[in-house]
Amino acid sequence: MSPQFLTVFTLAFVAGGFVYSGIIFPIWSIVHAVTVQRSDRFKIFWTLALIFGWTVTAIFYGFFVEKAGKFKFAFRLNLFFVISFLVLGVAVFLFVSESLVRSLSAET
Repeated sequence: MSPQFLTVFTLAFVAGGFVYSGIIFPIWSIVHAVTVQRSDRFKIFWTLALIFGWTVTAIFYGFFVEKAGKFKFAFRLNLFFVISFLVLGVAVFLFVSESLVRSLSAET
């Protein structure tokens, strides 16, 4: 597998994950918080928290508040992307740093 393919694949995956984790999931969380059948205080608190805290608050909302139906699937997909970012980031860093060390040692 060529490094260019790996780079393009990684960038496409990360871009898609950022779009989902950074835009789609927080909006889905806000819509869910507004439409769930709970008290008005609950709706107002979580809607404001989700608007101001965005992605981080959406993850907390998924962990501690709602774990039912389609939202549960969306939350698990978001966790998959977040964990994948960490794994891919470490893998790419190790790959790049290994290539960098080899190229530096070849120059000396």
